[in-house]
Amino acid sequence: MWSIRAGCKQNGGLFGAAMRAAVTALLSAPELDTTMNKPDYHQTLDVHRTLLVLLKPIGKSLKSSTFARLADQVQKAVHGLKLSDSSGRERPVYVRLVNEYEPSQNDWGDFQTHRKLLGLLTVSNVTSQAELNEICRQHESLKVKYSSTLFDSRCLVLGLNQEGHLQRSPSINLRSTASSPYSESPYLSPEDFSHSSDSSVPTSTNHSSVEDTCSDATSVADSTLTSPASPTPPFEDISVAEAIPISLSIPSNFKARALYYVDEDAAVRVVSDSEPCLLDSDIREFVSSLFWVLEHKRLERSREKLDKVTLLLAPFEKKDIIGLDLESRSNKRKSVGRGTKHLADLTLQAGLPTEASAHYSAAIDVLKGANDWLWLGSAYEGLCAASVALLGPDGLTHQKGSLKNLSAVELQHCLSQEEICKRYREAITHYSKYLNAAVMETEACFKAARVALMQNKKLQASSFLQNVLLINLNLTEEHKIERFLAIAELYQSLRFHRKASFFKRLAGMRHVSAQNENPDWAQCYQLLVQALPGLKLSLDPKEMITVIHKGWPALQIQLLHELVAASKRMGANQVAVRHLTFLLHAMWPHMSMQERKDVALQLQAAASQEEGAPVPLVLPDTGLILPPANLINLPLVSKFTPSPLIACMRPQKIQIAKVETGPFLFTPLKFGSLDRSKEANSVNGQTKLDFLWVEGDFCDVQVTLENQLPIELRVVDAKLLTDGTVFESSPSTLVLPPLPNPETVSLASNSAASATSSIASVESSVLHSIFTGVPRAAGTLNIIGYSTHVLGVKSNCFLSDLAHLSPSSQFTIEVVPAMPQLQITTTLPKMVNISSHIQDAATSGILSVYAGETEEVVVTLSNISNMNVTMLSVQPWTKMTSVMEREVFGTWENKPLEILLPIEIGKQVKFSVHIYGKASFFAAPAEDSNSLASTAASSSLNHSINSSKASLEFPAKPAPAKPITLEGSFRIRYSGGPGFDAGYCRSAELALQIVVQPSLQIVKWDVLAAETPSNFYLVLDVLNQTHEEAELCYAVGKSIIVEGDEFCRVPVPLPKCPLELLSELYARDAEDVTAAVRSVCSKHVSENAQLRWSLADGRKGQLRLQGIQLSDSMLDTIKASPLDWVLSVDGTALSCEEEFTCTAGRPLQVLVRLTNQLPFPLDNVTLSISIYQDYQNGTRNYRLDTRVAIAGASTILLGKLSKEEPAEHSCSLVFFTPGLFKVDIQCCRLGGASATTSMWKLSPIPQFCVLEGD
Repeated sequence: MWSIRAGCKQNGGLFGAAMRAAVTALLSAPELDTTMNKPDYHQTLDVHRTLLVLLKPIGKSLKSSTFARLADQVQKAVHGLKLSDSSGRERPVYVRLVNEYEPSQNDWGDFQTHRKLLGLLTVSNVTSQAELNEICRQHESLKVKYSSTLFDSRCLVLGLNQEGHLQRSPSINLRSTASSPYSESPYLSPEDFSHSSDSSVPTSTNHSSVEDTCSDATSVADSTLTSPASPTPPFEDISVAEAIPISLSIPSNFKARALYYVDEDAAVRVVSDSEPCLLDSDIREFVSSLFWVLEHKRLERSREKLDKVTLLLAPFEKKDIIGLDLESRSNKRKSVGRGTKHLADLTLQAGLPTEASAHYSAAIDVLKGANDWLWLGSAYEGLCAASVALLGPDGLTHQKGSLKNLSAVELQHCLSQEEICKRYREAITHYSKYLNAAVMETEACFKAARVALMQNKKLQASSFLQNVLLINLNLTEEHKIERFLAIAELYQSLRFHRKASFFKRLAGMRHVSAQNENPDWAQCYQLLVQALPGLKLSLDPKEMITVIHKGWPALQIQLLHELVAASKRMGANQVAVRHLTFLLHAMWPHMSMQERKDVALQLQAAASQEEGAPVPLVLPDTGLILPPANLINLPLVSKFTPSPLIACMRPQKIQIAKVETGPFLFTPLKFGSLDRSKEANSVNGQTKLDFLWVEGDFCDVQVTLENQLPIELRVVDAKLLTDGTVFESSPSTLVLPPLPNPETVSLASNSAASATSSIASVESSVLHSIFTGVPRAAGTLNIIGYSTHVLGVKSNCFLSDLAHLSPSSQFTIEVVPAMPQLQITTTLPKMVNISSHIQDAATSGILSVYAGETEEVVVTLSNISNMNVTMLSVQPWTKMTSVMEREVFGTWENKPLEILLPIEIGKQVKFSVHIYGKASFFAAPAEDSNSLASTAASSSLNHSINSSKASLEFPAKPAPAKPITLEGSFRIRYSGGPGFDAGYCRSAELALQIVVQPSLQIVKWDVLAAETPSNFYLVLDVLNQTHEEAELCYAVGKSIIVEGDEFCRVPVPLPKCPLELLSELYARDAEDVTAAVRSVCSKHVSENAQLRWSLADGRKGQLRLQGIQLSDSMLDTIKASPLDWVLSVDGTALSCEEEFTCTAGRPLQVLVRLTNQLPFPLDNVTLSISIYQDYQNGTRNYRLDTRVAIAGASTILLGKLSKEEPAEHSCSLVFFTPGLFKVDIQCCRLGGASATTSMWKLSPIPQFCVLEGD
């Protein structure tokens, strides 16, 4: 390879002679077109390493589909092709196929070698000799046209066999060439060029005929490189005799190599998995010939000496060089730099990016010193292309560049991601200095934008594209459109959708600009449609109905107006009507009042010529489908509500209870489907209403319509849109006044209106209208919207488009057959104030009862229809809990009602309902007011009540209790006739308001030990709040009179909670044992305490103790002990009901014996003995150190007590002073967490009366 530095120091004489020879050749050459008028907007950096091949169809009989199929196969054949060089190293070869190429672009091949057309492929089909002659002529003409740069060519001929005969048999799969008898040729090797002369390779400055230019090269490619050893495909199995050959002759002036195929199938048919098809082999051989010619040129250029270097020029420089000093140092450096850059181009095309980057770097150093800006920009561009080839796709897409996988040699001249964009910007800057390099600058901007896009540098890519608009190019309108579309495509890739739409719109408007002699409104319309998505605009109205508007309304409105204008200029008035309708539909909130009026009048004028219909429009030329657009804002529906039938007439579905397997059990009808949610169920945008309509009944839909235009709006043929079962809707004509008067219209059916009548009345600015609609068959009815005829446009306004109303796309209503009707009456007065959840009741009643009182209500059902009632069910329905509902209304059964059926026409039946006045009988929370002044440790009732003055005091009187109001209803479900046969019924509600007046109230309560260990006393402080004298019966044969607003204390004798109810709880070792024991004891007390009261007027009731709260000390008294206690003093068994009398100072031997009566053992049992004095005023004194002494352990761990196993403990007591003492003996069972979970006491508590000693 020649040295640049050495070349700069060579003798200037030889160099000058070469320069003068170049100038002489320029002067003798014909004048060339120095400008490239049309840029290639789709080039990438990869194009710098491609071999340019023209693939062109010729002849008249070749079908376009056949050419397209062969072109695809050729593209596949050259994709990913790799060839081995002379050293055995594989090189990637990239081929760029074009179907048109201007010679003016080919003249820039010295400036950038990838612009040279190196190969020619023609495809033809032969049916006659004349056509073959014409094909050969056209192929030779193309060779002459591109002779200055062409390396090799092939003519693909379909319809001929290998003998050159016209073969009609489709079964023969043969191909041959015109210049060689062999069937397959190997790739060219570098040794084949060793015997060829220099004149065999054409140069860019030698414009000769194709025969002279490529004679040696053709001989190298077509004649000298034969392969006798090449295998011939086996064709012995093909019957040639079946075809009729027609001999055709190749013209003598046809010097190119032809490839013959019987047909397209024979060309692309794969013989076996290991061998490619014939066309692939031929194309690869053709590419191989181009590669070796290119490699030969590269090697020649690398070995070229300085005395033979010619100054490479861009086309427009060939005029400017005349008269310049070619011997100057600057021009010499230009020659060296340009030659080096040209070598780098050839090297990059030959698949050597590493060597090419080194040559580009060397050329940049020389060209920069020579101020050769144009070629310096091209060198920068080439270096970027070589760097991209080295980095690969991953190196461009990764954020930090993929340089770590390259060797040191490759890294020496390879650019990083940031440097690639920087060098490209410098190249564009240098191109911008030359007016004739505008095409180069434009293409460089597009290539740089694509590189930045791969690097995800969107702002840099956008800046490159912005620079394209500043380049002054003399382009035709067609080329300007192509440029705008290319820019739009790149902006689309950058996700700059609005910019992409802007340039698509510019391209569309260029089709109809004043400079365009042939305006194409159809193309303008298509490009305007393509610009819609970038502005977040869609012609589908469903996509534009959103709560939050997307896009830029001003731009969207302008674009829609341009679509309307283009549609009218196209002569598609129906399309213009559709776009105007869509404009009012989608952009209504973003238009002013005047704009709305103008568009409405424009639509009315356009629709007068051709009426708008709510059907899709298909454009005949493009097949574009315009979805229907409806005027949902003219008039605006602000309310759309289907009205149910009145509650007592509303039908419901009957659901039969699931049949259980096993023994037969009577199960009444259940109405699970009737217990629907008060709200409608919405599934997939479809709202299934919670009410039903009946066949033949009039049905209502309430609609509010508003005119939002300052002109009078006439609505014609307004009616409901339904599907499903048959439904008749009567149309109506409305006239809505201008703004600001809102119009309210009832688009509905009224049960009292005629099916053909329409009543309209004006009240203020509201117009009321009634439309009757009648379902004519049972089934499912879907209300999907309404239809109108406004401004000459028919609109089907569907609920799915009315986003401001509800997300429902339709209302679904079940229509059922006819059923009877019942009238419900009671003897109770009707309610005045009804709660919202029972306000739709058929009838109502109000009842006043005392707390604890039960009242009977009689209900009468009268059949007022013309069919019998054959099914009847009554069920209470309240918001109470199930337990409270059972207490208030009792356990309800429908079986007794079956004897009342059928209810004949005009007949009536009666049934009774018992209502209990449910209320709480406790005045205050249990935790702070459930204990009386007396103590649970007293040994007798008289003691606990009369032992002190404090115990006789009643608590303070609480505030008067307020009446409690309970609300509920009875759902009376009935059916008959065809409705019952179809499984439907009606549901009517009897609403009841129960006012519970206060009766007797428990203010405080406590428990006391009774005279026997198996009983206890529940002591209640009862307050009479009835203002009347009440008699309270609290035990068998025991009652007490309680005056109005007065207290009384009642001792209720009750048995202790039996051990059978508590034994399972004692077996647990958990923290919730105490709560469970409390619940069991509370239930035991409430079930055994039978408290009944009666008033003087005969009203009576119960005083129930459900939910009574019990403290831990109360539980100790209420629970039956699981232990059998035996207490002995001085060896004598002591009865706890009696006092033990002793003298002070005398020691007493006390023995306690325990026996476990539970069916399981008790673990961790501790026995404790404590002595105290009870002062009968709620105070206990345990500090008796100076009054009594205990000899022995007062607390002992007994451990495990097995079933029926006794345990004993003894100690001595000595009382020092006389008095009344109590001995508290108790056992505790410790839980797993060392917490006391169970405690049992010896009851009644033993009392020792200590007298003064002698």
